[in-house]
Amino acid sequence: MVIYQDPIASLTLFCVDYVHGYDVRSSSAGAAVAVDVEAYVFSMGSFDEQKMEFSMDMFFRQRWTERRLCYQARPGKGPNQRLVINPVLVSNVWRPDIFFKNSKIARFHDVPNSNVMYAISPNGDVLLSVRITTTLGCQMDFRRFPFDVQHCDFQIGSYGNTEDDVIIRWRGEKGVIIADSVEVLQYTISNITTSNAKVVYNTGTFSEPKTVFVFSRRLMYYMFGYYVPAVLICVLSWISLWIDPRSVPARVSLGIITILAMGSFLHGSSGPKVSYATALDIYIITCYVFVFASLLEYAMVHYGLTCCEKLGIVEKNTVFTNTEVDQNGNVRDENSTSISMATIGSNTGPSLNKRFQQCKLSYFKFNAFSLEKYARIGLPVAFVLFNFGYWLYYYA
Repeated sequence: MVIYQDPIASLTLFCVDYVHGYDVRSSSAGAAVAVDVEAYVFSMGSFDEQKMEFSMDMFFRQRWTERRLCYQARPGKGPNQRLVINPVLVSNVWRPDIFFKNSKIARFHDVPNSNVMYAISPNGDVLLSVRITTTLGCQMDFRRFPFDVQHCDFQIGSYGNTEDDVIIRWRGEKGVIIADSVEVLQYTISNITTSNAKVVYNTGTFSEPKTVFVFSRRLMYYMFGYYVPAVLICVLSWISLWIDPRSVPARVSLGIITILAMGSFLHGSSGPKVSYATALDIYIITCYVFVFASLLEYAMVHYGLTCCEKLGIVEKNTVFTNTEVDQNGNVRDENSTSISMATIGSNTGPSLNKRFQQCKLSYFKFNAFSLEKYARIGLPVAFVLFNFGYWLYYYA
C-alpha cells in the first residue's frame, strides 16, 4: 500500500501507478469488501398501473474502504477532509458492480455536467455519489382497489461478485431516505422497510439488500368521483317508487336515465384494466343491479295493474293480502278497505262467477300494490345492508 504525502501531487502519481500496477480486483488481499449504500430520494413519479411500474429520482451513494488510495492528511483541515476527484481520472479504479434488480429503465444525469462525485478520505474511505433516475417494476394487486395497499420493492445487488468478494448492505438503519417534499399523486407513503438479504443462485451467494415501499391509495378522488354519485343515482331510482304507477312516461324515463347513468360509470371508470373484479367494480355493479331492480319492479307492477284492469279490478284504496269477499261481491281486508269489481258488459250468473274467480286468483297471485309497498322499504334497506358489509370488509 502506498501512502501519498501530498493529495494534490498524488493525483498525477496515482494515475501513473494504477495504469502500470494497479490491481483492479476488489481487494488485493483477497478479503471481501463491505460496501455501504444509501439512496436519498427527492422525487417520485406517478404510478403507471397498466405497466405496473413507478419511477424515482435519487442520489445513490456508495461507501467502501480502499486502502490502496490512502494519502497523508493536510494539517489543519480536520478529520473529515476528503479529496474530490474527477471520475474520469479514476475510471479504472475498482468500484462495486451494483445494479438495480427490478429496474426497467435507468439513466444518469449529465446536464450541465456529469452528476457524479468521487471523494477519497485520507484513510482510504471512498464515497461515490451518483444522481440516477430509474423506473422500477412493481407487482401490484388491485383486487381491493381503491382501498389497495401496494408493496413495491427496490432491490439492489452485486451483478458479478459473490459475498466472498463483495458484501453490499444498507448504511445505517434506514438505507433509503425520502425527502420531506416528495409527494406521490395518488398514494401516500405509509411505511418503508429495509433489509439486508442473501440470495443463492447457481453461480453463488450474492448480497441483495431490499427496500419495501408501502403505498396507500388516496380515497378522496374516488369517494367524490364514484361512490357518492353512485349512491345518489340509486337514491334517484327509488324516487320512482313514489310516483303513480299509471304515470308510465315519468317512471320509465326516470328508470332509463338512472340505468344510463350507472352504465356510464361501468364504462368510464379510470381504474386499472385488469381481468378480475376490483372493489370499485363490485360496488358500481351492485348499484347498477339496484337501479335495474327499481326499473324491473315497475315493469312487474305495471304488468300486474294491466292484468287487473283487463279482469275488471279497479283500486279504491290500498290493497292488503288478508282479504275476503263479502256477499255483495266486494273484496275486503280486515280493516274493511275495499276493492270493487267493475262489471264489464252484461255478464251474469255462472259467467260472472267464473270471471270473478279468475279475477281473484290472478290478482292475489300477483298483488301489484303490495309489491310497490314492499319495494319502497326493501330496496333502501337492502342497499344500506350492502353498504354496511362492503365498507366493513374493504375499509375497516
